[in-house]
Amino acid sequence: MNQLAVYHAKATFFCVGENAMHHPQITAELQKQGHQLGNHTHNHLKGWQCSTAEYLKNVLLAEKHLPGKLFRPPYGRITTTQGKKLRENGFHIVMWSILSCDYDPKLNPQKSLRQLKQLSKPGSIVVFHDSEKAFQNLKNILPEYLRFLSEEGYNMVTL
Repeated sequence: MNQLAVYHAKATFFCVGENAMHHPQITAELQKQGHQLGNHTHNHLKGWQCSTAEYLKNVLLAEKHLPGKLFRPPYGRITTTQGKKLRENGFHIVMWSILSCDYDPKLNPQKSLRQLKQLSKPGSIVVFHDSEKAFQNLKNILPEYLRFLSEEGYNMVTL
């Protein structure tokens, strides 16, 4: 989070509702800094493994802790019916154009950074994760990637 502030970047963070519920000070600070929050279900629910009713209930539970109607499904996967129901409930489903794969413990950070730089273009939506599993890769890749974007003249904005 501090690295983002250094570059005066604004970002959209898709948060798990349960994390937002347990750490309201972090979500409040993100919003205070001008970042946008999006819904990522209440507990990172796999949509393809549950009913549409269960999935929608989980998303609506997360909405109690996350303002707005942006939604990104965990793993980038939901059923067609779930997507339809979310849209009927006013959600805008956001996917990504570049996945950093920072969650992979076998990831080569230099190779990942090289690919991120090659694939980045105006309008790119890039996914990084804030999990303990991703932390080591995140801290190795994100500062240099943000520096690259800044040097290339990119403006990082919310959705």
